[in-house]
Amino acid sequence: MSVFEKFKEKIDSHKNVQDVFTPSSPIKDPENLKGRDKEIEAILTTIISKGRHGLIFGDRGIGKSSLATASLNGALKSKIYNGTIIKVQCGESSTFEKIIKKALLEKSEDYASSKMEETVKTAGTAGIPKILSGERHVEIKKVIDKEKIDPQQAADAIKDLNAILLIDEFDVTSEEVKKSIAELIKHLSDNESKITIIIVGISNDGASLVAQHPSVTRCLDEVKLERVSSTDIKKIIDDGEGKLGITFNDDIKEKIIKISNGFPYFTHLLGLKCSEVSLSQEKMEVDESVFKEALELAVKSSEGSLIRDYELAIKSSRNNNYSKILLAAAKIKSSSFTTKEWIEKIEKETNILYNNQSMSNFIGRLMSVDKGGIIEKVSHGVYRIKDPRMASFIIMNEIN
Repeated sequence: MSVFEKFKEKIDSHKNVQDVFTPSSPIKDPENLKGRDKEIEAILTTIISKGRHGLIFGDRGIGKSSLATASLNGALKSKIYNGTIIKVQCGESSTFEKIIKKALLEKSEDYASSKMEETVKTAGTAGIPKILSGERHVEIKKVIDKEKIDPQQAADAIKDLNAILLIDEFDVTSEEVKKSIAELIKHLSDNESKITIIIVGISNDGASLVAQHPSVTRCLDEVKLERVSSTDIKKIIDDGEGKLGITFNDDIKEKIIKISNGFPYFTHLLGLKCSEVSLSQEKMEVDESVFKEALELAVKSSEGSLIRDYELAIKSSRNNNYSKILLAAAKIKSSSFTTKEWIEKIEKETNILYNNQSMSNFIGRLMSVDKGGIIEKVSHGVYRIKDPRMASFIIMNEIN
């Protein structure tokens, strides 16, 4: 059997697994979303309420995009909502015009045709106006005019559109864009428009995602996503068992729950790798040997930023204690901790007692850019791991 045939056989056997455990993409089926009934109901209430808009925020990897996607899919499937879903994925270069482009083009065929540009494609030729093209092939492209569109103009154009504009990863946009979207929401709300805007982004508080706009909060329903409970993390694993016919040993489930620490991302990642290894070995049970191999694969398959920042943090030509210091921080139950609490945890885990001066030096380095800025200061003498998911990654790496 060639390498291609072996690979094809492998992906065929793993196809169902990747539909059940999805660490790299949002959950689309609301039945696969565990422990979020209260939040789903809040979103459904928003989309059926005239003049209301939504804001979903929380830590990275907590399941914000999954909540938004699955909730809207469920609303369509259950006929709670019968409009159009328009999704926009933001990037650092996103402008106000780019974000509302899809909604503007969705407005009507007349509007779309007024914003069409005719260009021609020939060998070695880019866009040439149709008037110069003769009988050559003409490609039609939809484009938005390059003039600036202000929030009031955008609101007037899309207010009667029966649609939901889902703006994901909004946290990466500029303050100017955030202010413009906040203004747009205010204008739409004042006019009790049909279109609903739902913003999704990483934030500790909703106000920062709408540039602290003072009047927009009255028409914005905020959903802060907290970590998933251990009970619901277990439900994700149990659901996978039922759909795949694979059994996870109870002690393996407990390890996955502990590592996940409330983040569904790690539950799906470990569930995926355990299931793939189990099927590759033609086992229907995830035992310790399967978990050990799956854990190694999960560490290597984790999001690149987690791997890079951790490797930067523990790299030292003179000191190999950074990994132990970070592991102690990861095992502290509260999200933030004092220097004293950190020192005590390190002593408990390693039997090494650092004085305040030594600890201050370690903290200063771990906060620096060349160490990945893995630790950040909350207030005087109080710190936290910058990316909340990093604690799970550190623990997973340590077990591996």
